[in-house]
Amino acid sequence: MDGDDGNDPVILSIRSAVQYAKGHIPGAINIPFKEIAKVENLEKLNPDKQIVVYCYTGHTASQATAILNILGYDARNLLWRITGWTTDPEIAPYRFDPAEGAKTTRLRPVKERCHPRATIQAEAAAAKRRTFGFGPRAS
Repeated sequence: MDGDDGNDPVILSIRSAVQYAKGHIPGAINIPFKEIAKVENLEKLNPDKQIVVYCYTGHTASQATAILNILGYDARNLLWRITGWTTDPEIAPYRFDPAEGAKTTRLRPVKERCHPRATIQAEAAAAKRRTFGFGPRAS
């Protein structure tokens, strides 16, 4: 945003209307992700302008960005998502807290959220060796 409104991108929040109402990037429009491909919502987007999409963590915004690009829009995913814009936990509930360290989030410990990647990779490599007789060795 360089003072020339003519070249500013469209800022698109794909968070829920409730979360958008709690706080959003100034000038952003809100189209919840589940409604992104509806014709009446696509008509709100200027196809001649770049669209910068954001959500909480970036995952859903990347999907919305892909959908918009397939439909012919010039869409980009906002780096650092909403958490790069604000530290308010009501607006950005999934912001990383350095005080808690890398093993936790505001929600629950990482160990409880997902499968340990190294274990899955080791199991997949072992299965490949058993089946095909080759594959990466466990480290």
